Amino acid sequence: MEKDKLIQAVKAGKLSRVKKLVRASKNGNEDAALVVAAQEGHLEIVHFLVEQCSADVNATDELGRTALMWAAKNCKVEIVQYLVDRCSADVHAKDNNGRTAYGLLLRDREPDQIEAILEPYLELPQSGKYFRDDPYEIHKTKTTDRSTSHFIPASEIELFQFRPNGGFGCEFRAKWLGVDAVVKLFRPSVFKMSFEEEIRLSLQLRHPNVLKTYGGFDGIPQLLFLVYEYASKGSLIEYVRSTQFNDFTMWKYLHEAALGLEYLHERKIIHSDLRCSNILIGSDGMAKVSNFGASRPKERSDDCFSGHGASERWHSPEALKGKSPPTFESDVYSLGMCILEASTKKMPWSTREYYNMDRLPSPLV
Repeated sequence: MEKDKLIQAVKAGKLSRVKKLVRASKNGNEDAALVVAAQEGHLEIVHFLVEQCSADVNATDELGRTALMWAAKNCKVEIVQYLVDRCSADVHAKDNNGRTAYGLLLRDREPDQIEAILEPYLELPQSGKYFRDDPYEIHKTKTTDRSTSHFIPASEIELFQFRPNGGFGCEFRAKWLGVDAVVKLFRPSVFKMSFEEEIRLSLQLRHPNVLKTYGGFDGIPQLLFLVYEYASKGSLIEYVRSTQFNDFTMWKYLHEAALGLEYLHERKIIHSDLRCSNILIGSDGMAKVSNFGASRPKERSDDCFSGHGASERWHSPEALKGKSPPTFESDVYSLGMCILEASTKKMPWSTREYYNMDRLPSPLV
């Protein structure tokens, strides 16, 4: 009877009542109460049950679902963050139907709901990898006809690890027919071309210092994804900050990045967002220029930079002032900032404020 009262108090979100019942009970039901609190989205009660009552964060209900699974299924983002970051909840656990928290998060949601769920994670630190290594097989859906060779059947893709990716929104570690890959959500507000144009352009690029594009798919209705080569050794900035750093290899990677950029320019493509985090190191030990969602052919580069985006420290003064669209020259300037970033292991202009655009130096040409 006392257990039923506790569950009812949790469902009602009455923290004071929950505290009273827990303290009065000799054989409490804190584990079950935690699952219900997460399901209902009562963050303060979750905190109390975990921190004051030592409730088991991996306890399950009759459906085999943990508190994390229910929080993910019901879009309780703060509770998901708390259970994973602070409580080390088991992200690999599966319910009675074999679904993980990750699978429940994406299952049966509209596209705008999925973007809304993922959005709060984007500003979290890179260590916040919420659903690491638990595969989620995309279900086959009836979508528009993708008969061309650059569209990958959704059934061939298996997503693993979610991670934020700056302005792109998010990306996933994945497998494509057993091959390591990266899958990125296609966001029209970020990409400068249509989905089909982006794939068609990217597939034409074949250079050892340019990240390879495998294709695209639409495994969830109305949501489009791009599939890229997986660079297993991380980014250039991660390398220069690691214990394996040496000057010779750093300059080798920078030279290879310059070759990749030269290749793009020969094909009239302006990158416009070059920085060390976008220079990746592949399993072949070669640097690869990546993140082409912000790239565009020269004839399409009619928009100027504006505002204060995350990558402005790598942009040329004339671009920051909005006086020039992205150009080949501004890409070269950004490459220079990459050299500065790699050699100092710090972001460009990291020791000074520069939010007053009128104080920026004038371009030399």
